[in-house]
Amino acid sequence: MPASIAARGAVGIRRESSFASGGGIDSWQVVESANLTKSIVNVYQDRIRNTPEQIGGRAAHTLVSGQITFPVSPQNPLQWFRCGIGGTGPYTPSRPLESMAIEIQEGDVGTVYSSGDMIGRLEFSSRQGDILRATATIEGADLSQRATTVATFTSGDDPYLHSEAVFTLDGVVNSDVTAFSVGVENNLVTDLTANAFRRRDIPATKAVVTGSISIIFTDTTMRNRFFNNLPSRITVEYQRGTREIQFDMFNVKYDSSDRPLEGQTAYVLETLNYTAYVDATGDQNSIKMTVT
Repeated sequence: MPASIAARGAVGIRRESSFASGGGIDSWQVVESANLTKSIVNVYQDRIRNTPEQIGGRAAHTLVSGQITFPVSPQNPLQWFRCGIGGTGPYTPSRPLESMAIEIQEGDVGTVYSSGDMIGRLEFSSRQGDILRATATIEGADLSQRATTVATFTSGDDPYLHSEAVFTLDGVVNSDVTAFSVGVENNLVTDLTANAFRRRDIPATKAVVTGSISIIFTDTTMRNRFFNNLPSRITVEYQRGTREIQFDMFNVKYDSSDRPLEGQTAYVLETLNYTAYVDATGDQNSIKMTVT
């Protein structure tokens, strides 16, 4: 029986100097789940005469895609934010986005290595009684097998808790937020293969910032802003000691609002879905993420 067939829950990452340039791993990230799938598109031709079976089976090109979900902590590697949002800190939508090399730990047996990984969507979320986590949706250029054993690394610190967050809505601190999420969709161009076997590039195009916020319903302030189509500002700060991560959406429009009733023993929640935008592109961002 192998020494271990259990997942260790970690990936190694590297910000690449250029698309699919590879290189050695320089940071490790504890993850909750990781799945990068490589698909080989083979060409099969139908044979009309002489045989009822298909012929061919030549490889045309490869595709790599998947998701990685990880807890966000004070000591979190920063490559995710630079490659998933842009900038060098504060992180704001910028183009072009940089690619990553990702090495997935698979128990004690070995790893797989993926190069030219572009983050198509990076989403953060937390809710009452839970942690702050991020999910990166990835499109990659290639995936190869490695037979080496993963080196020992420090597993990191505790992730931020939802209870450590301070929510400021339109300049007023709100302690009734039960859930929050924000995601940056990078709208990748994923079909640039041309006559090559693998993707030659995966450029990011328009950045779209969306999310949702759930609040214990105590007054009609948020509802009125939605019904009157008024802009809002959402600032969320997760802090522990001297370390913090802050999300700031300067201009937000609430796209929809629901107020479900779940029985006589449950409090009433109001969930608002929003889109962040800019009015003045010279001095505004749809999202600004600050890590200290």
